[in-house]
Amino acid sequence: MYAVVVRDGNESEVQFRVRDVRAGTVTTQMRFKDATGVCFSPDGTRMAVRDSGLVRVFDTHTREKVGETRLAVSDSEPHTLAISADNRLLLAVFPSWFEVREIATGNMPFSGVPTLGRLSRDAVLSPDGRELCLVHEGEKKFFVEVIDLKTEQRRDLTESQSFYSPTYSRDRRTIFGLRDSELVRIDRATKAVTTLAKGLSRATATKLALSPDGTCLAIGGIRYRLTLHDTVNGRRLPPVEDRFELATNTMEFTADGQKLAFHSDGEDDGYLVDVATGQVLKTVPYNDSTCRFLPNGKDYAIATAKTLQVRGLTDDVAKLKADLDLPWPPAIRSGADGRRLFVNGPKLLQIWDVGTRKELKSHPAEACECSFSPDGRFAVLCPQYGSPHLSTVKLLDLTTGKLHPQWPKINNHHDSRAWGALFDLSGRKAILCHGLYLSIVDLSTFEARQLPRRAANTQMCLPAFSPDARILAVVHEEDAAVHLWETQSGKVRHSIPLTDYAISMAFSTDARLLAIHSTTAPVHLYDLRGTMLDLPKRLDRESLNSLWEALLGDDSKAAFDALRRLAAAPNSTLQFIREKVQPAAAVRAETLTALFESLDAPAFAKREAASKELRGLADTIEIELRASLQQTSSPEVRQRLEKILVTLQPDSPNSVRRVRIVELVEWCGTSYAKLLLKGWAAGASGAALTREAKQALARLGG
Repeated sequence: MYAVVVRDGNESEVQFRVRDVRAGTVTTQMRFKDATGVCFSPDGTRMAVRDSGLVRVFDTHTREKVGETRLAVSDSEPHTLAISADNRLLLAVFPSWFEVREIATGNMPFSGVPTLGRLSRDAVLSPDGRELCLVHEGEKKFFVEVIDLKTEQRRDLTESQSFYSPTYSRDRRTIFGLRDSELVRIDRATKAVTTLAKGLSRATATKLALSPDGTCLAIGGIRYRLTLHDTVNGRRLPPVEDRFELATNTMEFTADGQKLAFHSDGEDDGYLVDVATGQVLKTVPYNDSTCRFLPNGKDYAIATAKTLQVRGLTDDVAKLKADLDLPWPPAIRSGADGRRLFVNGPKLLQIWDVGTRKELKSHPAEACECSFSPDGRFAVLCPQYGSPHLSTVKLLDLTTGKLHPQWPKINNHHDSRAWGALFDLSGRKAILCHGLYLSIVDLSTFEARQLPRRAANTQMCLPAFSPDARILAVVHEEDAAVHLWETQSGKVRHSIPLTDYAISMAFSTDARLLAIHSTTAPVHLYDLRGTMLDLPKRLDRESLNSLWEALLGDDSKAAFDALRRLAAAPNSTLQFIREKVQPAAAVRAETLTALFESLDAPAFAKREAASKELRGLADTIEIELRASLQQTSSPEVRQRLEKILVTLQPDSPNSVRRVRIVELVEWCGTSYAKLLLKGWAAGASGAALTREAKQALARLGG
C-alpha cells in the first residue's frame, strides 16, 4: 500500500488516502489536522502518520490503529521519522532533540539532545532495537555517534565533511553509510573506517547484476567505476582495473559466478574479470562487432556483419565459424545452457547449435526486439519501432521454425504499443510489455492475464522476474515503490517503499535477494524472505493453524507474511505440512472410465456425484480431463468438464494454494524439506503437485 497526501482547499487539514495497489482503489481515508509526515516500517506492514505532534501508527493490512504517541516537540518538523525493524519502536529526530517511543504504549524509553554545538541530521535504529546511530552536523564537520538505549552510553565513531544514510549490518557490528561521495563501513568496536566504493553520486549507478548464488553484487552505470561487493558481509571485493570508469553497457556473470563479463562505453573491447581477484582474464576486440560471453565461462561468441564465430576464452580456438551477409553486426544471445546461439540481424533470425556447429533454423523476422526463452523453445518477436496493434507480436517456435498458432489474444488499448517481452528462467512464463500495461502469458496453456494498473495513465515499468517465476517485481511510474506481484494469483504480495524512483533491479538466483537502485539512494539489498527479521523459530499448534489459514487465503499480502513466518520455523512447519499434504495418488483407469461415463448417466444425482468426485481428483487427472473434453459429443458433459477445468486455471484458488505450499517447503530448504519434496515428486506423474515438487527439488539441487 502507499499514501497520497491531498489538500482539499483547507490549509488546516490534510487528507491521507491509502490505496490498494492491487485494485488501484481507495481503501481508507484519514483526515488529520496539520498532518506533516508519513513513514513505513521496513517490511511495509506499519504506517506512521504525524499529526500536530501526535503520531499514529496503523497496520497496513487491517488499516487498524495499533499505537499512538505524542512527541515532545510539536512545533517543528523532524528530520527523521522511522519505525524499527521489529515494528516495536518509533524514532523521531529533530535538529536539537531526538526520542525513541514504544509504539504499543507510547512510553519514551530514551530521549536526548545532541552534543553542544551540533545539530542532528540523520539517524537509524539497530535491527534489534537496542542501539541508536545518530549523524550530527557541527560547525564544519559531520559526526557519527552511537547510543546504547539501555545504558544511555554515547560514543563518537567517526567524523567527516559529510555523512548520510547510516545503515546497520544484521549483527550490529558494522555501520554502512555515504561519506563524502564514498560508500564506507565503520567497525563499531575499533572505529575503523573502510572505504568500499568511491566516486558515488546520485543517479550514476544504473546497472546491477547478482551472481547466481547471490553472494556477489556488481554495480556499474554512467560515469561509475565498476565495483564488486560481497553481499554477505558488505565488503568490497578486489577492485577491477582503474580504466573502466565509463558507462557500463552490459554485465553478466558466468554460470559458476566466478567470472563477470562486461563492456563499457568508450572501450573498443569486452572484458572477462575474475570476481575473486578483479583481474582481467580475457580481452575481446569489439571493433565493428557484437560479443557475448557464453554461460559456461569457457567460450565467447563474436559477430561482425560478415562472420559469426564461437571461440575458446583460454586457447582462442574457433569452435564455430559461419558467413553472414548483413548490413551491420547482429545482436547475439544464448540459451541458459549455452548450447544454442541466437543471432538476430536485420530481417533475419538464426539459431545455431554450438556443439555440432550447425545452423538449426533460419527465420525472416521484421523485429527490432527479439526475446528468447532460456530453454530455447520460443522467441517473442516485437515489430520494428513498436506497432500499435498487438496482433503484430509473434511467438516463434524455435524447435519447428514456425510461428506458434496459440499465441494468446490480449486486449489492445489505445496506443498500447508492444515494445518487448521478458521470460522467466524456466521458460514457463513470459511478460509482454505493451504501452501502459503488462500481461503475464502462461506458455503451457497460452493464456494471458493483464496486471491491473495503479491509476490511469500510469505506466508499469522495469519488470523483473524472480528466477523461480513466482514473483514479478514492477515499478509503477510516479510511484516511489517496488511492487512484488504474485504471478500465480496476479495480486501484489508485498510493496517496498523507496525514497525515489527505482532505475535498476536484479534478483539473486535463489530469489531470496532483490537489489534495487533508485535515483537518490545507493544500492539496497532486500531480503525478501525476511530472514533478518526477529521471527519466532518455533510455533505452537494454534499459531500453525492460524498461519496455515492465512497462507491458503485470498489475501496475497497476508499469505506472504504467513509464508515468511512459517519458513522462519522450519522444524515446526514441515512436520505440520506433512500431516496436511500427501503425495498425489494415481487414479486407476477403470475408475476414471466409470466416472466419465457417469457424467452422462440418466439420473441427475449420479451425474452430480461424478462431477464432485472428478473435481476432487482434478489436480491429478488434468490430462485425462482435457482428453475427455475433446472426445465427448454431449453438451452437458462438455459443460461439466469445462467447469472442472476452471479449477485448474493458474489463478484459481486451488492452483494458488498448491504453489504457495511448495514455495514454503522450498523456502525452508532443510534436508527434511528436500525429503518431503522427494515424496511429493514421486506421486502420480500427471499431478500438478508432482510437477511443482520436481521443479522445486531441482532448484534446491536435488
